[in-house]
Amino acid sequence: MGIHVSSRRWAVMATALALLSQNESWAHGFGKKKQDCETCPTVIQDGSSALMPTPTDGSSSSTIPSTPAMTIDTSDSISDALAGQYDVASGSGFAAPNMVGDFFGTGGTSLIALGSEGVGYDSFGNVTGYNRDTPGLPAGASPGTGGTVGRVKFSDNTSIVPTDRVYFGYQFFDNTRLSPGGTDVSRFVPGFEKTFFGGKTSVEVRIPFASTLDSTQQVGAIGGTNTELGNVTLFFKSLLYTTNNWAVGAGLTVTTPTADDTVIRQGSSELIRIKNQGTHLAPYLGVVYSKCRLFSQLYMQYDVDATGRDVFLRNSSNQFLRAGSLSDESVFFVDWNVGYWIYRNTNSDSLLTGIAPVFEIHYNQGLGNSDWVANDARIVGSTQSQFSIINLTAGSHFLLGQRSMLTLAAVVPVTDGARGRQFDFEFQVLFNYVFGKTNQFNRLPSLF
Repeated sequence: MGIHVSSRRWAVMATALALLSQNESWAHGFGKKKQDCETCPTVIQDGSSALMPTPTDGSSSSTIPSTPAMTIDTSDSISDALAGQYDVASGSGFAAPNMVGDFFGTGGTSLIALGSEGVGYDSFGNVTGYNRDTPGLPAGASPGTGGTVGRVKFSDNTSIVPTDRVYFGYQFFDNTRLSPGGTDVSRFVPGFEKTFFGGKTSVEVRIPFASTLDSTQQVGAIGGTNTELGNVTLFFKSLLYTTNNWAVGAGLTVTTPTADDTVIRQGSSELIRIKNQGTHLAPYLGVVYSKCRLFSQLYMQYDVDATGRDVFLRNSSNQFLRAGSLSDESVFFVDWNVGYWIYRNTNSDSLLTGIAPVFEIHYNQGLGNSDWVANDARIVGSTQSQFSIINLTAGSHFLLGQRSMLTLAAVVPVTDGARGRQFDFEFQVLFNYVFGKTNQFNRLPSLF
């Protein structure tokens, strides 16, 4: 009898363990047992044939459900299976949300009235040098860097991983250095991204606009605001190398001249006009790491003014003529972040299905001196050349359902001085919606 009772107990325990092994969702809630990172499972919500291929000999298989609701696979072959289905290399990166970003980056200009303290001349009356510390009249921002809307760099609300998505971003910049007393800027950035070639490449379009300093200012009344369109920016992305936990990508950012010209008037006469006719090119290289709940990203980008832009100045004879071409300073960006999914809920009926705090460090370095343009009456150039700016970003990603992401974040500059910060504080709200067929590269995190 004792042996019979013991056998029954072992049978009950074995049955309970079998039931638990087929219902693993208990282990993935907030504050409950973690999933082993070495076998971090992945979920295919559509029950596709990636894990259960249809026989090629025309026969049917009774082991394949006709309409499976969910399939869980904990093997290491999941990426390869998905890669075969969607014709992309096996890899990861899908569990790493977009980097938040930090930059305003106008490349501000300054207008200085010429005089014995401001300019040096040779014996023929030609300008030989400028005293860039001479107080001058702020003239807004170079239109080549987005004008008073600001520059949009690659790491702002994006990833190296190509993704089909539409998005909208709001960024509030407190006390930007656009005017003597400072100007608050509210920037809005709608955009979309579309993948090609099986998800290995994509094209992204951003259309920034802002409530900011007016691109046309009056002498004696600098500081008027307006709603301004910035430079529409294109991003061309490509994945270069992927593994189960790493993704390496590169691409090119192209800024188009859609922002207004920068204009300074005195009454009805124009004193200065900086034409927005040039293009910025900014190649980038990025790495994404993702393993279970942990993710991290590192981006590097070099932004160069490819064409420059014409500057028109009114001279001492009251003629409004082209005085030269002004090129924006080249900039090198390094951006790094780390984040962790502290909460995941795989219930498809839940609104909030994930929370991931994130921390970012952004290094923005100006390279070399910006151009200065002058005639016999005025000089225009940058007062922010060779800037060195470090910004810190902290926030959280909130996964809504399985295709939407809401991000709240704050940015604080840690460097100071005229060349050390562009604003005092920044607050961001970002929303991304993923559409189209998903794969292991662009799918939002499914199960941890």
